[in-house]
Amino acid sequence: MRLILVAALLIFLASCGGGKKLSRVEKDTPSSTAYDESFDPSTLNDDDIIIARNPKANTAAEAAVSADAKAESAGETRYREVNGFQVQIFVTKDLERATLVREEARELFADLGYAVYLTFESNLYKVRVGDAVSREEAETIKDEARDRNYREAFIVRAKVRVPVSEGN
Repeated sequence: MRLILVAALLIFLASCGGGKKLSRVEKDTPSSTAYDESFDPSTLNDDDIIIARNPKANTAAEAAVSADAKAESAGETRYREVNGFQVQIFVTKDLERATLVREEARELFADLGYAVYLTFESNLYKVRVGDAVSREEAETIKDEARDRNYREAFIVRAKVRVPVSEGN
């Protein structure tokens, strides 16, 4: 019995390793780690593709400076971002539903003067209300949201906009 088992094992091992040997053929090309940098896209003659710079496009810094200048010249209030709190009243994966809730919330909170934001984080659209610097302010906003049928409203940490005073 042992002899049969040993013979079967030897036959099995011989059949597994007894195929054609594959050898690697070395080519006269550079190694796969080297990159061919001889390609020049300007030689493609793709005249139908024109990428022109938009003269109205600004960099982020230019946009911020020009927005501040416009606000000052128009006598508008300037804002800066600080760490604070907002009240999240709704979350969904559906952009249309989130937009509708944001517009509804803008109408509901217009009399109190709270800003309503729609943000996109972690693959979700979130509707948030208010710009509270302190936790107490956020609690007040949360209570107002719950009074206006947003029963699941809760406070979140966020960057909030506060008016820039003349001294800053």
